[in-house]
Amino acid sequence: MLAIWLTGSLARGEEDPWSSVDLCLLIGDRGDFPAPSQALEAALRKGLGEDAFVVAAPDQGAGAGRLVGAMLEDSAALPGKSGLTFQLFWAEAAQAERLRARHGPVRLLYTADALPASLHAYLSQDFPPLLPAEAEAAEAALIEFWEALLRLPGALNRRDHLAAGSLLAQARNHLVDAIVAVNGGRRPPASPRANRYLGPSQQEALARTLVCPAPTSETWIGQAVALVVIYRWYAPQLQERFPQLKDLTRMETITLALLTATIDDWPAHITTETE
Repeated sequence: MLAIWLTGSLARGEEDPWSSVDLCLLIGDRGDFPAPSQALEAALRKGLGEDAFVVAAPDQGAGAGRLVGAMLEDSAALPGKSGLTFQLFWAEAAQAERLRARHGPVRLLYTADALPASLHAYLSQDFPPLLPAEAEAAEAALIEFWEALLRLPGALNRRDHLAAGSLLAQARNHLVDAIVAVNGGRRPPASPRANRYLGPSQQEALARTLVCPAPTSETWIGQAVALVVIYRWYAPQLQERFPQLKDLTRMETITLALLTATIDDWPAHITTETE
């Protein structure tokens, strides 16, 4: 073992009772350790006992892997706690960049004497707390927002409420990414958190689009319209930050016209404060 460190909220000092423990292992010569995921899974199952589960995630590619697990309350290994979720990432030394997030701190727990100085410096260096915004990712978020809404008529006209809810969740997620880009950042891949990347008013506006008194077409239309209003507020700001973004005005116009033509009760005109 060359190095062990924590990442995520425990490394940032922002942990709370619901934080996952994200532990990273950097291994050297695999020698008697030819299948790290299987070996780690077996060792954790043995050590944690019956009050926990551990499972190796799908293939992460050559030289790296990930395990996920959880421990139940009153576990012998976790007395007095209500429970714990965790992820364990491992990689060979040549794959160190796949483990060391390009944002935020890490908390080094162990380094071996055999750890090369260059790798120690790489693991110890400071990275910004948030990934910088990128024009390409911001543009993708805007396009995918409208793509999700384009598929909404099919879901509503089939009365497929699960699909409608899923599409609006996708649209909302893309809109969050666009707003974070307006703020100058980019969410880490697969981050389960949103609030820490948004301001209070942004959180409040997006939370209002979650209102769902009943899974009906009226509910989904209301959510979609609220998302369009928020989009219209932030898309111009994103265009100002990244002038090279594609002009999506025509995509917006045609999409809204299609929604009006194909969804009963879709408003013919959506008024925003900027109009």
